[in-house]
Amino acid sequence: MKQELWNVLQDEKYSQENWDKASVEERKQILQDYMNEVAKIYGLQDVKPNIIWDPNATYEASRITWGYYTHAKHTVTLNEQALSDSAGSWDSYELLETVSHELRHAYQHEAIDHPTDYMVSEETIDEWDNNFDNYISSDTDYTKYRNQPVEVDARDFQVSRDDTM
Repeated sequence: MKQELWNVLQDEKYSQENWDKASVEERKQILQDYMNEVAKIYGLQDVKPNIIWDPNATYEASRITWGYYTHAKHTVTLNEQALSDSAGSWDSYELLETVSHELRHAYQHEAIDHPTDYMVSEETIDEWDNNFDNYISSDTDYTKYRNQPVEVDARDFQVSRDDTM
């Protein structure tokens, strides 16, 4: 699955060069196209097909919310302000990694909700389910947030063009 994600990112359409010359609207389309491809790779059934753009997500020189997955609505929301590279040293190109990361959370939830449809062990499903029931936000404790099983797994699947496969 990670290899398939990496293969998709090798398409010139998703290159940093193409991203850098794209307008905000073109970047939105690049991200939407990427989301559609990643959702197919993950085999997602429940996710709504369109990205939701949050114009009010945290976007400061020292702190950013790139995006999030909302299981109750089956939606991926991305930080609309992050599309323009205007605060601090953030690189809006990281939104591509955010899409694969947040869709991995969708995958985790779908594996919990439809365990026979996914090749995930019962032990892993139980671990993810317990983690979501006891989820630690980054605002509460950043280290614990990063080390919880669903976040470790999602980071493992947020591939970039620079990764080697």
